[in-house]
Amino acid sequence: MDTKIKIIIASVLKPVNDVRSYHKIGRSLAQTNKYDVNIIGFKSKKINKAENISLHPIYNFQRNAFSRIKASWKYYKLYLKVKPQIIIVSSPELLLVNYFIRILFGTRILYDVQENYVGNIKFGSTYNSLIKPLLILGIRSVEWISRYFVSGYLLAEEVYTEQLSFIHGKKYEVISNKTLLKVEYNKETPFKIELNRAVKIVYSGTIGKEYGANEAVNFCRSLHEINTNIQLLIIGYSSDSQHLKSLKQSIALLPYVQLKGGDYIVPYEEITTELGNADMAIMPYKLNKNLNQRIPTKFYECLALRIPMIIPDNPYWKSILKPYSAAISVDFNRPEPMDFLQKIKTKSFYQQLPGQNIFWKEEESKLLRFISLLNLK
Repeated sequence: MDTKIKIIIASVLKPVNDVRSYHKIGRSLAQTNKYDVNIIGFKSKKINKAENISLHPIYNFQRNAFSRIKASWKYYKLYLKVKPQIIIVSSPELLLVNYFIRILFGTRILYDVQENYVGNIKFGSTYNSLIKPLLILGIRSVEWISRYFVSGYLLAEEVYTEQLSFIHGKKYEVISNKTLLKVEYNKETPFKIELNRAVKIVYSGTIGKEYGANEAVNFCRSLHEINTNIQLLIIGYSSDSQHLKSLKQSIALLPYVQLKGGDYIVPYEEITTELGNADMAIMPYKLNKNLNQRIPTKFYECLALRIPMIIPDNPYWKSILKPYSAAISVDFNRPEPMDFLQKIKTKSFYQQLPGQNIFWKEEESKLLRFISLLNLK
């Protein structure tokens, strides 16, 4: 008789093999052999299923597509089929149907807060000013109600303990997006970047306005005008078809800029391989009040791989990376390519190596302990 505890990990906008849901949370739970993990998300081309994990790619639509309206109904039908004891949900739009499930069946619900969604809308440029207030009101209301239905919260960022008032007085655990990478270092440290050979700069992850894809292209173009050894690889996925179209047009005549992915999900392993082969990683995020004190997952990955980073002039981020001599900050609105290249010539990277605090293992222990404390009787 199978005595494993059934768990659903559900998202609308993430692929079933999403890094956090599948590779981190899902596999950490599955490897204990105590849990039967079921992951719900949208379809992905390459899926390697692990033991004790079932993948349910029930969604296949773009970010703003009308078919998202059907998402909750599809999710509910699959819930009835799986009948889990625990649900870990990361999409606000699935919260309402989970409240209904909690009332009817008493299923334990954890809200995995991967983003400050209200902050994203308020300070971002994705939505126009007319629809913003409605979206903010809707998400804020749904999340606040969670206090009465959710057994606990998983927070992807420490700063959410200050930003999100609906978690106050409730059980939560900060489960940061630290890296899974286990690498054998092949670089001596400290080291310098040689500019008299090809210099590969990688932009990885979500391709979008807020993440600075255009700024990465413009900055590397200005570097290439001075030093033709500069190359740029953009690898990742974009849910914004208009932005992707514009980006493709802007790089069409730039042979030193390559795009991998864009209109399809690039496997995590392929992204980290390209990142590991990079000379530098570029992260030209458009900073705002919502983003300033978040720690990008790529920080942990680059630290593990000893990849120097090009980051915005954010004092908080600089303070995190300064001990390792791991980054150079740039004002992407007013870049000074000559000054940047001069810094590259003189700077020694990774004068101090990161410790175990950048790896997922520590977060895994906190996750398993937090979920084990749920009263399932």
